[in-house]
Amino acid sequence: PIPGRFSVAVRPDNNLRNFPPACEPNAPTSPLLSGTFGPSNIAITELRVKDPLDLNDFYSKDDTVIITFSQDTDYAGRGAGPWSKAVVDQVFNFSTPLGLDYYGAWDSRSMFTITI
Repeated sequence: PIPGRFSVAVRPDNNLRNFPPACEPNAPTSPLLSGTFGPSNIAITELRVKDPLDLNDFYSKDDTVIITFSQDTDYAGRGAGPWSKAVVDQVFNFSTPLGLDYYGAWDSRSMFTITI
């Protein structure tokens, strides 16, 4: 169930009423589910770089940064991509800048690749 979307209702044919019975049967509907199930337990399990053309041993154009997660994700609610630098920067916080321009896309629900 998703908070803000999920509700429950009593089926009308079940004759639910108060006790002791003083009113006609009712089929009430709940408000939408509220609250949370706690923080996600998703984790980054691997962070690696790759030079797909294997041209050099330093960080350069067309190199990739691959982020692997411990379980499938919902793409941070933004779809599989490709994502512009601005969207990548909205989702991820890097300890040092990656460069002036890059983009990213989900290779699977648990692997995100950023291309420089």
